[in-house]
Amino acid sequence: MIANGCNTIWRPSKTESMKAVTKEIRKFKFTETIHTIVLTLFILINLFCIETITAQIQTFPNSNQPPKARTLQELHQQQQVQAQRQNRQQMERLGSQPPPLQQQITFDYYDQQAIVKQRKEQELYHLINSINNETRPNTKISEESNSLFLIADTSSMTFKNHSQHYNTAYNEISDMLSGKKELSLKRTVFVIENAYHQNKLNYDRYSKQIDELVSVCKQILRKENLKTDNYIACHYAIQKLFSESFTYKNTAGKTISFKPFGYDFDDYMGNEDFTKMFVTKLLETKTGQCHSLPLLYLIVAEELNVNAYLGLAPNHSYVKFGNQYQSYNFETTNGTFVTDQWIVKSGYISSSAIKNQIYLAPLTKQQVIAECLVDLSAGLENYVGESDFTIKCASSALHYFPKSIRSMLTVHGFVVAHCANTAKKYNYPKEKDYYKYPELKKQFDNMVEFELQIEQTGYIKIPPEQYEQWQLTTNEEKQKQEHLKQLDKLQQSANEH
Repeated sequence: MIANGCNTIWRPSKTESMKAVTKEIRKFKFTETIHTIVLTLFILINLFCIETITAQIQTFPNSNQPPKARTLQELHQQQQVQAQRQNRQQMERLGSQPPPLQQQITFDYYDQQAIVKQRKEQELYHLINSINNETRPNTKISEESNSLFLIADTSSMTFKNHSQHYNTAYNEISDMLSGKKELSLKRTVFVIENAYHQNKLNYDRYSKQIDELVSVCKQILRKENLKTDNYIACHYAIQKLFSESFTYKNTAGKTISFKPFGYDFDDYMGNEDFTKMFVTKLLETKTGQCHSLPLLYLIVAEELNVNAYLGLAPNHSYVKFGNQYQSYNFETTNGTFVTDQWIVKSGYISSSAIKNQIYLAPLTKQQVIAECLVDLSAGLENYVGESDFTIKCASSALHYFPKSIRSMLTVHGFVVAHCANTAKKYNYPKEKDYYKYPELKKQFDNMVEFELQIEQTGYIKIPPEQYEQWQLTTNEEKQKQEHLKQLDKLQQSANEH
């Protein structure tokens, strides 16, 4: 404030001037901020419009043509989706739980697959570590595991001596399967068992024993006035070899009492004596098991020139035959007829296994001979352990019989043995540490994947005690009645021809 006569002139102080300037600056900055925001929004809106127009142009590249009309199938699918949505909403309003969507079903499936894989990984981890004495202190179990996971020393003289006989047998069977030689189950069985005996068996003696059984069957046919070219009648005669005692005359004219072939309950799996499963042993002792007995039946049928087929079940085999009107299953272990229902009754044959034909399906002669290659590899393994010969036999068998579950399990045993020995090399690390050992990790992952593939066939492992319990059911009265009924039908069919 400055006084000038009677007039007073007001001038702002320095402080008030600064406040005024600051206020104007703030006002200017606020206005500038508003302008910036508005400009940004304008740009975004224009960009959105441009993208929308671009999308429309891409959808309709030719603006002179109308949009494509939806097909009837597309309309029908839309109506189905709407109907399903309405149904689900209605169910929810009524307090009901709608069925899962396809997406949820897919998620559940993959969740279940992950659970199965995790279970299989834990199972196989414990299996390959069962050889470790620290984790499995039971000496007997450890010895069995060592035998299971034994890898052959291919540089040893033992391996070289035995593999020589086995390679000779393999080559002869391979020639049969490839068509270079005539298929002969009789010869196949002999060369396999002869390889195990290191070429010490006598083929002439073996052939004479088979010929005598064929002669007995022909005598049965003549005695009951049945023709030798009668397919059903020949099976009727063969089955007497496994079910009845009778007399016959040998080639020298001497009357001989015949005792039927029976079941050998002692070491029927050949764990203590591998030859327990041999047909040559069966011919000498008149007792065998579900491996040798059906093979002998098929060999005699082959010599009589009648068709017979092998049927498979878990740890079991039997004979299948029949005609266009009737099919039969013959259980050679006790000389009775059995039904498919009885075989499935074991509880270890899934519907998937039947659908994939790994069980119950009749095997042709070529498939049976291919399956015999598994017996050949098992013989060498019993002497020296797993080797490349194992894979060679299994691969060849799968070539001619792709659905051979025994061949698949043979390959699996080879993979498990090698994985177990690799785990041993790295001192049995924890599964979570496998990534530190790429060799072990790769083998373990392949092993898990292969076993999951085997399970997809429907295969279920049957425990030995469960198999024994199932076998005993053949002696039930109901099964005997079924046998008598089927036998009566067979006799009537034979007489009609």
